[in-house]
Amino acid sequence: MSATLRVSFEVLKPEEYARYQELAIFPEDVDLPLATVQKLWDATGKLDDFDTEDLCHRLYRLSLLLDCNLATRTIRLHDVVLAYLQQQVGTGLVTLHGQLLDAYTLARWADLPRNEPYLWDHLVAHLIGVRRTEELIATVKDLRYLAIKTLARNAYTVETDLERAETQAPTDLPLRLLKRHFRQMSHLLNRCCTFTEAASVLHSRLAHLDELSSLCQAFEPEIPRPFLTSWHSLPDVPHPALIRTLQGHTGEVTGCAVSPDGDSIVSASWDKTLKVWDARTGATRLTLEGHTDGVRGCAVSPQGDFIVSASWDNTLKVWDTRTGVCLCTLFVDSRLNGCVFHPDGEHIVAAGDGGVYFLRWVR
Repeated sequence: MSATLRVSFEVLKPEEYARYQELAIFPEDVDLPLATVQKLWDATGKLDDFDTEDLCHRLYRLSLLLDCNLATRTIRLHDVVLAYLQQQVGTGLVTLHGQLLDAYTLARWADLPRNEPYLWDHLVAHLIGVRRTEELIATVKDLRYLAIKTLARNAYTVETDLERAETQAPTDLPLRLLKRHFRQMSHLLNRCCTFTEAASVLHSRLAHLDELSSLCQAFEPEIPRPFLTSWHSLPDVPHPALIRTLQGHTGEVTGCAVSPDGDSIVSASWDKTLKVWDARTGATRLTLEGHTDGVRGCAVSPQGDFIVSASWDNTLKVWDTRTGVCLCTLFVDSRLNGCVFHPDGEHIVAAGDGGVYFLRWVR
């Protein structure tokens, strides 16, 4: 690999090779906006938009980029090449991370434009890369940043920022408390459409926590008037043992199941759908549609590759866990109220108004 790359490197001018090495600070498997690359290259080599586009196109022709899409104005690096560049740059990565962040010339990361295409997703990684731990912790404790990122992305991405920040400051108790309470209210924040709504939810649910009161006091002047906040602690504040609330069904939830590896949760609802959730983040992975009446129960196969559902539409359905495709439907003469896979994975038991059904799952 090194010999092959050196052949291409020898064609580059020294300044072009320097710019290419600087791409080592970006993550793998990501479409990098040319606007972001240009910010870095303007700081390190005074390249403008046209210079950046020309150089990226040249790197692509030399097979040094996996993709250069001028229609979407993005580039993508080879994972293997990225690892090679990171090894070559070594300790210089710290400086490069700092040069990219400084190119944004922001005194506060909450001031990032909501339509910023890259940094909302990768700011924390670059702050860790440049070893600005204090700035990182201050950023994720900035309630304005949390509210705006929730609107720019979603609450689950904010949780990820808080989790990664905690790894850098594991003894910071207010940060740990903020992460726990943010997770408990993420289903509410994901329903917010405006900054005022998101800010009001954050403020009203954190203001009565002594450990976080200073964060709320600093945040309050920034919330547009008028806004609603709680006079006393809200009556629906969840029990400390609650991890999160999964929200997305439009009808009563009538059953649930957990995958054998604990990675996914499946729920059944009167809204005629099932949902597959990420057990760690609470994000919806799949919505299974096909039943014509309320779904009363669900189960996951012992190997975790299939889901079975029982419905009041007199059917039992088996679904592919990975794709959400309905693999087969069994019609019966009565409404079904529950189902379960046999431990052998080859049989299904279903219960309904007409009795108990013992079925063999033929694949």
